[in-house]
Amino acid sequence: MKIRNILLVAIAVMALTISCKKDKETTVQPSLSGMYFEIIPYLRVGQQVKVTPLSVTHPEGKEVGYYWQVDTGQKDTVKKESTPGPVDISKTFSFSEQGTHTIYCGAFAKGYYSSTYSVKVTVVDPELG
Repeated sequence: MKIRNILLVAIAVMALTISCKKDKETTVQPSLSGMYFEIIPYLRVGQQVKVTPLSVTHPEGKEVGYYWQVDTGQKDTVKKESTPGPVDISKTFSFSEQGTHTIYCGAFAKGYYSSTYSVKVTVVDPELG
Protein backbone atom coordinates (compact mmCIF):
# COMPACT_ATOMS: atom_id res chain seq x y z
CA MET A 1 0.00 0.00 0.00
CA LYS A 2 2.84 2.40 0.82
CA ILE A 3 4.47 1.83 -2.58
CA ARG A 4 1.19 2.57 -4.29
CA ASN A 5 0.81 5.86 -2.38
CA ILE A 6 4.40 6.86 -3.15
CA LEU A 7 3.86 6.14 -6.86
CA LEU A 8 0.63 8.18 -6.88
CA VAL A 9 2.38 11.12 -5.23
CA ALA A 10 5.31 10.86 -7.66
CA ILE A 11 2.96 10.79 -10.65
CA ALA A 12 1.04 13.80 -9.31
CA VAL A 13 4.27 15.78 -8.80
CA MET A 14 5.45 14.91 -12.34
CA ALA A 15 2.11 15.94 -13.80
CA LEU A 16 2.27 19.31 -12.00
CA THR A 17 5.85 19.85 -13.10
CA ILE A 18 5.06 19.12 -16.74
CA SER A 19 1.90 21.23 -16.79
CA CYS A 20 3.66 24.21 -15.18
CA LYS A 21 6.31 24.50 -17.89
CA LYS A 22 5.90 27.59 -20.01
CA ASP A 23 5.22 27.06 -23.65
CA LYS A 24 7.90 28.39 -25.92
CA GLU A 25 7.08 31.90 -26.90
CA THR A 26 6.77 32.26 -30.62
CA THR A 27 7.26 35.56 -32.31
CA VAL A 28 5.23 36.30 -35.36
CA GLN A 29 6.91 38.61 -37.79
CA PRO A 30 5.05 40.62 -40.40
CA SER A 31 5.74 39.82 -44.02
CA LEU A 32 7.00 41.92 -46.87
CA SER A 33 4.73 41.65 -49.87
CA GLY A 34 4.49 42.76 -53.45
CA MET A 35 7.31 40.80 -55.12
CA TYR A 36 6.50 40.24 -58.79
CA PHE A 37 8.28 40.12 -62.14
CA GLU A 38 7.59 38.88 -65.63
CA ILE A 39 9.77 37.10 -68.16
CA ILE A 40 9.07 35.61 -71.56
CA PRO A 41 8.40 31.89 -71.09
CA TYR A 42 10.73 30.65 -73.87
CA LEU A 43 14.31 31.72 -74.52
CA ARG A 44 16.89 30.60 -77.05
CA VAL A 45 20.17 29.20 -75.80
CA GLY A 46 22.46 32.19 -75.21
CA GLN A 47 19.66 34.77 -75.46
CA GLN A 48 19.95 37.53 -72.89
CA VAL A 49 16.94 38.87 -71.07
CA LYS A 50 16.85 41.62 -68.45
CA VAL A 51 14.37 41.14 -65.63
CA THR A 52 13.21 43.93 -63.30
CA PRO A 53 11.02 43.11 -60.30
CA LEU A 54 8.42 45.46 -58.90
CA SER A 55 9.93 47.17 -55.87
CA VAL A 56 8.71 45.94 -52.52
CA THR A 57 7.96 48.71 -50.06
CA HIS A 58 8.89 48.37 -46.42
CA PRO A 59 5.90 49.00 -44.10
CA GLU A 60 8.06 51.36 -42.02
CA GLY A 61 9.66 53.07 -45.02
CA LYS A 62 13.07 51.45 -44.45
CA GLU A 63 15.34 49.99 -47.12
CA VAL A 64 14.75 46.50 -48.52
CA GLY A 65 17.41 44.08 -49.81
CA TYR A 66 17.04 41.98 -52.97
CA TYR A 67 18.59 38.75 -54.24
CA TRP A 68 18.29 36.60 -57.37
CA GLN A 69 18.71 32.85 -57.63
CA VAL A 70 18.55 30.45 -60.58
CA ASP A 71 17.38 26.89 -59.98
CA THR A 72 19.02 25.78 -56.73
CA GLY A 73 22.20 27.76 -57.27
CA GLN A 74 23.80 30.37 -55.09
CA LYS A 75 21.89 33.53 -54.20
CA ASP A 76 23.19 36.68 -55.85
CA THR A 77 22.46 39.68 -53.64
CA VAL A 78 22.01 42.80 -55.77
CA LYS A 79 21.04 45.17 -52.95
CA LYS A 80 21.59 44.91 -49.23
CA GLU A 81 18.97 46.38 -46.92
CA SER A 82 21.64 48.68 -45.50
CA THR A 83 22.34 50.23 -48.92
CA PRO A 84 20.56 53.59 -48.96
CA GLY A 85 19.11 55.18 -52.06
CA PRO A 86 18.25 53.79 -55.45
CA VAL A 87 20.09 50.73 -56.70
CA ASP A 88 19.35 48.89 -59.94
CA ILE A 89 17.81 45.63 -58.77
CA SER A 90 17.44 44.29 -62.32
CA LYS A 91 19.32 41.21 -63.42
CA THR A 92 20.29 40.01 -66.89
CA PHE A 93 20.02 36.28 -67.51
CA SER A 94 21.42 34.05 -70.24
CA PHE A 95 21.27 30.27 -70.28
CA SER A 96 23.72 27.96 -72.05
CA GLU A 97 21.77 24.76 -71.37
CA GLN A 98 18.41 23.67 -72.73
CA GLY A 99 15.65 22.77 -70.34
CA THR A 100 13.40 24.36 -67.79
CA HIS A 101 14.98 26.75 -65.32
CA THR A 102 13.44 28.53 -62.35
CA ILE A 103 14.34 32.14 -61.63
CA TYR A 104 13.74 33.36 -58.08
CA CYS A 105 13.80 36.89 -56.73
CA GLY A 106 13.50 37.71 -53.06
CA ALA A 107 13.14 40.84 -50.99
CA PHE A 108 14.27 40.86 -47.37
CA ALA A 109 14.40 43.20 -44.38
CA LYS A 110 15.35 42.73 -40.74
CA GLY A 111 12.36 41.79 -38.59
CA TYR A 112 10.19 40.74 -41.55
CA TYR A 113 9.57 37.50 -43.38
CA SER A 114 10.95 37.77 -46.89
CA SER A 115 8.84 38.05 -50.01
CA THR A 116 9.82 35.75 -52.88
CA TYR A 117 8.56 35.13 -56.37
CA SER A 118 9.63 32.61 -58.99
CA VAL A 119 9.03 32.03 -62.68
CA LYS A 120 9.89 29.03 -64.84
CA VAL A 121 11.49 29.62 -68.23
CA THR A 122 12.14 27.04 -70.91
CA VAL A 123 15.37 27.33 -72.87
CA VAL A 124 15.36 25.86 -76.38
CA ASP A 125 17.93 25.44 -79.11
CA PRO A 126 16.31 26.27 -82.48
CA GLU A 127 19.18 24.57 -84.34
CA LEU A 128 18.02 21.22 -82.97
CA GLY A 129 14.54 21.72 -84.38
